[in-house]
Amino acid sequence: MRRAGFFPNLRTAGMYCKKRRESPSPLSPGLFGFARRSDSQPRNAAAAGSVPASAISRQRCGLEVSTMNHQNGNGRLMRKQVLFLWWGRIKNPAFRMLLATALSLGAFGPARAAPPVVQGVESLLLPGLGQFTNGDREEATAYFGVFAASVLGAVHYARQDDFLDDDKRFDDSSNRELINRTTLKYDYAVRLASDMALYSSYAAYRDARIRDNSRYRMSPPHESLADLAVAPFSFRYLSRPTTFIPLAIQAVGAFSKSNHYRIDRFRDVSTNDLYAFNFAANEMTAVGEEALFRGFLDTEFSDRLGNAAGLAISSAIFGLSHNGSGQTANVFEATGAGFYLGWLHQRNGFEAGEGVALHFWFNVLAGIGAIRNGGSAQLVNVRFSF
Repeated sequence: MRRAGFFPNLRTAGMYCKKRRESPSPLSPGLFGFARRSDSQPRNAAAAGSVPASAISRQRCGLEVSTMNHQNGNGRLMRKQVLFLWWGRIKNPAFRMLLATALSLGAFGPARAAPPVVQGVESLLLPGLGQFTNGDREEATAYFGVFAASVLGAVHYARQDDFLDDDKRFDDSSNRELINRTTLKYDYAVRLASDMALYSSYAAYRDARIRDNSRYRMSPPHESLADLAVAPFSFRYLSRPTTFIPLAIQAVGAFSKSNHYRIDRFRDVSTNDLYAFNFAANEMTAVGEEALFRGFLDTEFSDRLGNAAGLAISSAIFGLSHNGSGQTANVFEATGAGFYLGWLHQRNGFEAGEGVALHFWFNVLAGIGAIRNGGSAQLVNVRFSF
């Protein structure tokens, strides 16, 4: 465990970047494999005085890696790895900002430890920030890296000439939705970015409570990403009446013909593409939303205010996060679904697995109904997914 409050003064002595005319020589060990050393550079460069100690430089400085030993107040040597990017090759300011943030999260330690709820909110605002505050630098870099790549991908596809914005894509009066390949790729990127933020928030909160649960009366949440990801395919959850009865009702509504929500495809999108997106996107949504709204919010508010208040507050926030656009549930529909999912969460000892399974298949059935030539997804004459 990393000690909170240790923030060494990292120095960049020894870093340099210049082109060499000498032909490359055998490779010398580096942080991520090997770094080139010129023929003219002595093996003991520090002793020869040509290169400062502990600096290893790539020949063209696409990426320099410096491994330096630092000593804290107690005299313990700590090895810090500092990454430096050659900015001359990166022209896009957005890429520079995102890469600098990711590298900083991986290079520097946390200044202090924040309460679990604060770390959860931090990662909700910026995926990885709560992990960084918690001292998990590698996880912070991973969460932020996936989020940043997804955001950049969404921006890229949104700038394409054939991208369909909401005005062109949705026709609420006729329950019609248009989709082409560019917009479908945009949907993948947006879904991954948003659900990464949701799960990162829960993971930061969970890990902080596991490390220090002294301020809470209940046990900390423990379910991992793998636990939640496999939950929709677990017979343990699907065999429960609290799961298969609501799904049976949803299936009847999804394939009825009383209401039609159709998805009209462009030629560059096949039906199989839509089915694949339906399964993949709803897997991310079920895991991300259940992790945040039940695993984090319901657990936190229930511990502090009681189960009834926790259920009411987390369900209300869940409802307010839905706007009813397209096939998405509106505020009232989502709030009602949130109450049931929250009740399951509390009934199961504050485990979110069954809620993930129900949430996933409920949305998948709604999507299948919409893909099948304008099919509808109804539950007691209300068509929605959440």
